[in-house]
Amino acid sequence: MSILKSLKKDKKDVKSEISETTSKSGATTNSATNQTHPIKRYMVKSPHLSEKAHNLHSELQYTFMVDIHANKSTVKKEVEIRYGVKARRVRIVRMQGKTKRVGFTEGQRSDFKKAIVTLKKGEKLEIT
Repeated sequence: MSILKSLKKDKKDVKSEISETTSKSGATTNSATNQTHPIKRYMVKSPHLSEKAHNLHSELQYTFMVDIHANKSTVKKEVEIRYGVKARRVRIVRMQGKTKRVGFTEGQRSDFKKAIVTLKKGEKLEIT
């Protein structure tokens, strides 16, 4: 029983350390560098590169894979911070994973979201 009690105490210590590093505004601080990050969790995973997405670049529209819990405002803020551009509009599409089959075994790919970000005139994003 003493081992279980010591494990519970360790969990409480970890929780208290986490609560100390979270400021009142909700932003987390990195204890190594003492920098405040405005984003708790990165919503934009990566640029979505496809032929259709590449054709949208001429219209100042860029496509990104985003977290399944992302919304328009968080995606807009993160793109502006990460890439240093001004976004005019964000559209989000929830995609259903495709059903794939290998022999008799049938499975399904994960569902995902993609965001189409329209930039303001004069802005450009270099994605290869």
